[in-house]
Amino acid sequence: MLDILAAETAIPESGTSLYILQKDVIRSAGLTSIGFGVSLRRLVYRSFIEIVDFTAHNEYGETANYEGARITASGWKWIEDNKSLFVLHKGEKNSGEADEDLPF
Repeated sequence: MLDILAAETAIPESGTSLYILQKDVIRSAGLTSIGFGVSLRRLVYRSFIEIVDFTAHNEYGETANYEGARITASGWKWIEDNKSLFVLHKGEKNSGEADEDLPF
């Protein structure tokens, strides 16, 4: 899940809605809804991500509030320190580290 959130929120202080994140994680990572919830709670507990309130504005001047997630400085540091666990280039495989090394 951390990799999916990182891909969607590369701009500092940006985030994505929990709804979109859940749909992407279920589709891409193959987690169930309960698996998403457990992973989300683990990442929040470890302070790798935080749940925040966002406000979106449309072209008509209307606003909508929604809950989202964003990666914390600790989360980005962990990603940087463990980048060998992630696929950074198309066609590349990770370094073969065991999945047990991932905190989610």
